Amino acid sequence: STRAKNYSVRGNVSKDVLEESTIEFGLRLDTSKQEMARSKANSYPFLNPPFQAAVSPTSLSETYDWMSANVGFLHPLSDTLGLSINSSVSSKPGGFSAYLDPGSGKSEKFGREKNWATDIGLSLQPSDQTGFSITAYINKIDDHQFEMPIPLSTDYYVTNAEEATVKGLEIEGFFKPADGFTFTAAYGLCESEYDKFSDLTGLVGKQLSFVPRSTLNLSLSYENESGLHAQLGTRTIGKTHYWNNTGTNNSDIQDTYTTLQANIGHKINDFEINVFGTNLTDEEYYSTLVSSLTGSPGVVGSPRVIGLSISREF
Repeated sequence: STRAKNYSVRGNVSKDVLEESTIEFGLRLDTSKQEMARSKANSYPFLNPPFQAAVSPTSLSETYDWMSANVGFLHPLSDTLGLSINSSVSSKPGGFSAYLDPGSGKSEKFGREKNWATDIGLSLQPSDQTGFSITAYINKIDDHQFEMPIPLSTDYYVTNAEEATVKGLEIEGFFKPADGFTFTAAYGLCESEYDKFSDLTGLVGKQLSFVPRSTLNLSLSYENESGLHAQLGTRTIGKTHYWNNTGTNNSDIQDTYTTLQANIGHKINDFEINVFGTNLTDEEYYSTLVSSLTGSPGVVGSPRVIGLSISREF
């Protein structure tokens, strides 16, 4: 079992500068105590030692303290065009891997991740019927945390790559072609790579695990004053890598796939009724790939789901 206790305090202040511009500062202090207690024993009669042997109980604890800070700047270039610049330094606490047997040669403990993120964006909204924004970003990551399976075993663990970079573009827009209708689109293009990884030098320069190359979301929604609402949309996830700890499993790649979602509902007084469907085309895909496990290539993505929901506001 794992347990985490997290405490934080934060503050934020903003100030108008240069007449119509705004600058914002934020500060946050965090402390996190991570604990893991683990024991394991196999009792299957057909397994030979050492598989029947119990794993020595493990009890580990570690406390992490860190400070996060952010600064942002908003400036209207015109009545319809705005500029934003943001930069932040943040962290994620380290911890322990619960699915790693002692004696594997890998450490159960992984370290704290530190991220310096910067973005600059432009937003254009010439009218209430249309709007557009584009944002460029770069994240410089120290001790990047990610899961790593061990070939020919059921063990996996979280490890740290000393340096990694994630950068890209995000483009979003909306258009209202008629009363009640709104079309939205969001596209993201991401370049990611391991810059330094002493444990697996073969991964240096390669795309980060679990980080897709691109994303695309399209949606058409409708809503009227009577409470009727509906939405139809697609979500496309680009090529994604899932490396194991040999760094050579080039087959562990989820190719680009698209899912279709829809819902229709109606609000009546305090009640809301919705009929919804996800992955309506029943697209076959994996959310994680682990080619080292024979017969278990990974975690299958959600199949087609159709359902009904009824809710009430109090």
